[in-house]
Amino acid sequence: MAAQTDDQIKVRGVSPLSIFYSFIPYILMSLFAGEGTFLLVTGISFAMSAAWMIYGLVQKRGLHQLSTVGTVLFGLMLIVTLVDPNLEVWIINWSGTIAEIALVLTAFIGVLVKRPFTLYYARFSTDPVQWDHNPEYRAAVIRVSQIITGVWGLSFLVTALCDFADDATNNGLVFNWIIPLAVLFGAVKFTMWYPNYLHQKVQRDHPEVEEQHRKIAEQYGPKS
Repeated sequence: MAAQTDDQIKVRGVSPLSIFYSFIPYILMSLFAGEGTFLLVTGISFAMSAAWMIYGLVQKRGLHQLSTVGTVLFGLMLIVTLVDPNLEVWIINWSGTIAEIALVLTAFIGVLVKRPFTLYYARFSTDPVQWDHNPEYRAAVIRVSQIITGVWGLSFLVTALCDFADDATNNGLVFNWIIPLAVLFGAVKFTMWYPNYLHQKVQRDHPEVEEQHRKIAEQYGPKS
């Protein structure tokens, strides 16, 4: 079997675009859920989250964490609003913040239990031979995903805090747009930069790792 190329055996990055698809329901809630639009926006967010979650199960990719949390969260919001009108105004006013806090908890709990949500995406860009037969490679993928997920968690936390700051200062331009967009851009850039930086560092400082990957590929990979 021919030796694998560096692109095939490295710990690859997580596509920011694929993550962004999972954020769309949360973004809709944060930007457009309000008096007169809440039920429609929440219904759309619930349907999108449920559809993405079901798609992952049908494709045998497992439960998609962000979509699973979104399905439960937006579904509960709809039920509570319809069942108890007394809570409707409060939920409408804080629905975006609640969604952001749910993202914060999903990110940091996933990091703590070594099931970071970005691992869902990273698994589909990793070499299955290395993942199945190389514990060090598997641990590295999880570790990289934990770090990237932690950065996203911090960006969610900053965005959630901005909601409280906006409520206290009434400065929507800064706290609803400038800071949230800046931290989002920072998280995307880090997601694109960090895995490549790490791979180049490993190539430079630990060439034996690449050799280990090649040996495992030759031993367990498909034979030509």
